[in-house]
Amino acid sequence: MANISQVVRRLRRERQQVQQQLQRIDEALAALGSSSNGSSRTMSAAGRRRISLARKARWAKQMTAKCVGRLLSLKLVEFYLTKSEGDKCMIRKFGTG
Repeated sequence: MANISQVVRRLRRERQQVQQQLQRIDEALAALGSSSNGSSRTMSAAGRRRISLARKARWAKQMTAKCVGRLLSLKLVEFYLTKSEGDKCMIRKFGTG
C-alpha cells in the first residue's frame, strides 16, 4: 500500500507542475493577444485600394466593350464615346457641337 500512495503523490505533484506550465502558456498567449488562427484578418488600406482599382478597371473594360459593341451594331464609324454623369455610354457624332 505504501507503494501505491507514493505513486499517487507523485502523480499529483506532476499534475500540479503541468497545471502551472499550462497557466504560464495561457498567460503568454494572453499577452500576445488573440489567437493566430487567421479568422480575424484585416486588409490594409493599400490592399483595399489595389482591389478597388482592379474592380474599376474591369468595370471600365466591360463598359467600353459594351459601348463599342453598341457602335458596331449601329454601324456608326464616325462616332466616338464620351463619359456622362447620367449615361454610362454616350454616343456623339464628330464635328457636332
